[in-house]
Amino acid sequence: AGAAIASLRRELQELSVLLAAQLPAVVWESARWRRQVLEAVEEAAVRGCWRVLAELYAAREAESVSRLAELCHALRTVLPLDLRLPRALCAMPPEVFSDRAALEAMRLADLSDTWLPYASAIRTLRTLLHVRTAREKARVLLEVCEEVASGAQHSASLHEAASGGGSDGERGAPCLGAEDLLPITVYVVLRSRVAVLPSELELVAELLPSELAGGREGYALTTMQCACHVLLRTPFSQGLLEACGAEAEAGAGPAGAALGDGGRGDPALSYSVSL
Repeated sequence: AGAAIASLRRELQELSVLLAAQLPAVVWESARWRRQVLEAVEEAAVRGCWRVLAELYAAREAESVSRLAELCHALRTVLPLDLRLPRALCAMPPEVFSDRAALEAMRLADLSDTWLPYASAIRTLRTLLHVRTAREKARVLLEVCEEVASGAQHSASLHEAASGGGSDGERGAPCLGAEDLLPITVYVVLRSRVAVLPSELELVAELLPSELAGGREGYALTTMQCACHVLLRTPFSQGLLEACGAEAEAGAGPAGAALGDGGRGDPALSYSVSL
């Protein structure tokens, strides 16, 4: 599959040059114009054979795709609190944490149910399969990251207000960093059930125009790559699966329905990433 991808990409680049050569000479007066035109023509060529490309990348990343598919199925009813997220970032009503029936209903919520934590980001990630070029896919990834960030900010602000932390009007909105958002992104990946995400990310990484790779789209791509890396790393995924199994046997649902840790993190679940 790797050799086929390399061969197809070379042919697409050659086709792009041939097509671009038919454009008016004025296009070539600027190096910037020339680069933009070549990239636009190449994107058009990629759009025409996107299905073949997607299948080749999926074949090349078959092991990661298969592993993520297994995890998405095993953890299909996971909630943010199962990943030991602080309650302030779980985007769940406070009363749900102590209500087993409500927790179970939330676990079984359909992806179209707005009650599901971070439902908007989950639904957006699922649209990744419906766009064809690396540029379009990168924009979807950026939108997912923005929705995760805004959802987490909203959840943290509501939690602070409920606990009286923001009642004096002097404290601003909670400041969240990448270490806060990565676990949420991991959860979004699991609930989205986009098992081919590893291959989709590779496609974007290799075909994304350079000016986007160094910007916000590139940052979003790296964030999603980190989330996949964490999930596919054996110690993390095995620890999460074992935790889920233990909670299920205890009758608390598929994964840690009643943690009882007051929102404290679990050191057994580490989100550190080294790429």
